[in-house]
Amino acid sequence: MPLSTAHVSAPAYIVHTEPGDGSPTVSDSFPTAQSRLDSLRQRAQEYFPGRDVPRTPSDTDEAAYLAQLLGFFLMLHDGEVTLENVTDT
Repeated sequence: MPLSTAHVSAPAYIVHTEPGDGSPTVSDSFPTAQSRLDSLRQRAQEYFPGRDVPRTPSDTDEAAYLAQLLGFFLMLHDGEVTLENVTDT
């Protein structure tokens, strides 16, 4: 489950979703890269019910791949999904 940005210590792993339908961009923060990946995988399975979400080749970042997959789906409405890693400077 995503955490509020105010409660996440650096580094934070963020998913920005712009629906493309006039709704505001939503940013979800996660405490670990794995929790962000788990959330992206769950979202992909919700967008494509009844189908296995394909795994990426071992030399590819799965989180980036899933963000691209979700962004492709949202492109039907000019939306996109982007990832951000925030480190404390």
